[in-house]
Amino acid sequence: VISITDPTRPMEIGLYDTLDSALSVAEQGGYVFAADERYGLRVIDVANPAVPVEVGFYDTPGRAYDVALAGSYAYVADYDRGLRVINVANPAAPTEVGFYDTPGSAQGVTVAGGYVHVVAYGSYMNGGGLFVLRFTGVTYTISGRVTDASGHGILGVTVWAGSPRN
Repeated sequence: VISITDPTRPMEIGLYDTLDSALSVAEQGGYVFAADERYGLRVIDVANPAVPVEVGFYDTPGRAYDVALAGSYAYVADYDRGLRVINVANPAAPTEVGFYDTPGSAQGVTVAGGYVHVVAYGSYMNGGGLFVLRFTGVTYTISGRVTDASGHGILGVTVWAGSPRN
């Protein structure tokens, strides 16, 4: 952790040594999210910058190269497996909620204007390049049985989530 209170004299005021190489970091709400290569996404509490503490992690399936944040999501460029979308609303227990397996090796990610931009290295044969994606949220599944007060099944029931339909 580097203090830039005096920009002409940056000073180290704290240190957290991740398990591998923190290739990229992003900060939000008193937490630093580190793309820690072979050890995925690490979540570090920096409320006390002199004593950073890891509070959570998500072990990506490949090597985490870059991270970008938007709202309660961390977008991780996973070199071996493309883009991973991680819900970090609970920093102690990040969970994957989506992914996009890019051709080539994902090395960079940014989020702007509701779009996720992923840069993947690759040759003509394995399709690297810039991928512009949009994460529209999580899809949920509803299952079960609708019954009356006596426990008998009811036919012709429609269930939906969201605003009432007209």
